[in-house]
Formats: sequence, structure tokens, C-alpha cells
Amino acid sequence: MSTLPRPVDARARPRLGACGVRSATAHDAEALAALCRQVHHLVSPSQIADRLVVIMRNRGGVVLAAVSEDQRVLGWLHADPRYSLGAPAQAEICGLVVDSACRGARIGSMLLASAEIWARHHGLREMLVRSSLMRENADAFYRARGYEHVSELQQYRKAVVC
Repeated sequence: MSTLPRPVDARARPRLGACGVRSATAHDAEALAALCRQVHHLVSPSQIADRLVVIMRNRGGVVLAAVSEDQRVLGWLHADPRYSLGAPAQAEICGLVVDSACRGARIGSMLLASAEIWARHHGLREMLVRSSLMRENADAFYRARGYEHVSELQQYRKAVVC
């Protein structure tokens, strides 16, 4: 079973200094694409830039970037509002990636807390995240932050030709 790399030893982790979270922009596309490659999602910077527009302007979602003092992107989180007849308004975390060299440095926690603030600000009453069974560390990460496991979801996909 393939898993993401374990967090590096804290002594080997680069010094991050003061980190912050801000909205991602098209200027971050190269760094966001590089982080996607770390989790085996092959996407180009131009695809990232196009998707940022769709997510943030057309769908009302957010892409947050965790950045170092010198504005180097250390991680990102994408969340979309989700409305359903059968559930309260939710913020769905569609992706969360932290640079493998920075894992274990609370970057993911900062991104998650910022997404929760964004959700409250937009009247979304719950956070929802789906995670692959292959990402063994994700279960402990989300549970430690108050998320509860609620479903053994099966996911289906079908292409719709445009």
C-alpha cells in the first residue's frame, strides 16, 4: 500500500520563521503545481491558474496558501461551499497539501484553522473532508483536530463529454 512520506525529523526540517496564510493567486501557480506533484497529481501551472479563477470567482470557493516570511508557498488548502437538501451547508475540503520538507510543522493545522474561519464567515455550518485510505496519516491528523470519521464512502466517476 502506497502512503505519503512520513514527517521528517524536526531537527532536519528547514527553519520556517513566521508563517502566514493568505489567498492563493495566479502568481503562486508554479509552487502550487509543484506541491501537487508531491502527492502524485500531475497538473501544470497554467491549469492551476485557470482552476483558481473557476474556484474562487465562479464557485465561491477558496484556495489558501501557507507562506513563509519570504512568501514561499509551503502548503495549500482548497475548500468549496457545499449545499445539499439533506445536510446543513458545509465547507468541503477538496485538497490539502503541505510541502514534504515542512510536514509536522503545523502548516496543515494553520491552513485547516483558516479554512474553518472562512467557512464560519460564509455561513457554512460544517466542515467535510474525504480522504483516501492510502493516506494513513490523514486520519490521525483530522481526528486530532476534532473531525470525526462518519462514513465508509465509495466514490464513483463517469466522464461527461463536452
